[in-house]
Amino acid sequence: MRLPVLLMLMVLVSRTSGQEPSPVLHAKGFASLTYANDYFTATDRYFTQGVGLRAGSEALAASFLMKPMLRLRADRRSVLTLLAQQDCYTPASIRTDTIRPDDRPFAGALYVGVEATSSDPDRGIVLRSSLIAGVLGPCASCGEEQRWIHHGLGDIAPLGWQYQVAPAVLVNYAVDAEWRLYASRWLEARGGLTGMLGTYMDNVGATATVE
Repeated sequence: MRLPVLLMLMVLVSRTSGQEPSPVLHAKGFASLTYANDYFTATDRYFTQGVGLRAGSEALAASFLMKPMLRLRADRRSVLTLLAQQDCYTPASIRTDTIRPDDRPFAGALYVGVEATSSDPDRGIVLRSSLIAGVLGPCASCGEEQRWIHHGLGDIAPLGWQYQVAPAVLVNYAVDAEWRLYASRWLEARGGLTGMLGTYMDNVGATATVE
């Protein structure tokens, strides 16, 4: 039985984090491990699990890895983040051992990538871009992990993973731009545009934030 990706990432972090208990490595760098599972909300619907390992710094932004990323012309501060991620998805129910028409499929994604953040604090502009590459399908080990977790917790065995999305190459590029629209001592309004394109997800959107 293959070791679940979650456990492999935890082993990796324990070997690289040293004695520092905080995710902040130094003033201009960071590392983090995140884990999300809808078991904590007593559901198994659509997004069911995510495991992510990230490490970034301003120093990395000076490397060749920054070349495919976007950067503001008046950039005042750039940070480049390296990431490894697993995402797992299920349909609305995991209790039916058949294909569910008009429902989301079982799917797993495992990928690595880079994410750049370029900012101009004077104008209140932040530009983020990311490039990821990996695999979709059984290679992500999502079905094995969900069965392993449910067995360990004494929960029902998930049914239907044999119908998951077929193996495929994953390549995606995403852009997220945010700018300050208004700012005062008591209020700040920000607007933004997002977009992504590739074999994993396609999406465009707009955001608005008032604080």
